[in-house]
Amino acid sequence: MKLVKKYLPFAVGIFILGGAFYPFHISYEWIGLVILFLIIILLFELIEETRVKRIKRWNLSVPGLLSHSLKFILFFGLPVAVIIIYLIHDKAQLIYSILFILVPLILIFGWIGYLDWQYCNKLYLQEKYKINAR
Repeated sequence: MKLVKKYLPFAVGIFILGGAFYPFHISYEWIGLVILFLIIILLFELIEETRVKRIKRWNLSVPGLLSHSLKFILFFGLPVAVIIIYLIHDKAQLIYSILFILVPLILIFGWIGYLDWQYCNKLYLQEKYKINAR
């Protein structure tokens, strides 16, 4: 409920803005992309909230950088890219969808996974060695 209260004004603003531009051909693709954008925001909020739990599991074994980045690519980047390509498949050719949607999203989510691994590793090492760094 806290997330709904936090992001509800943002979602309402997007839909009001979309309603204002409705005569300019707001389509199902646009609505789907807006909903996907809101889902991505909530997904990153979930990733932030579960970071402490994921770090506690690192006591057993620290995952490798490549495997952590691949998890982000496979579980977040690839599904988002496939959903976007599906939403716009009538208006875009497959090769351009792959070049300009799939490849950049894979790179972006790989980078996000890399940054998440760095931050989790930093917090894990601080907790392991009892360092109070800022």
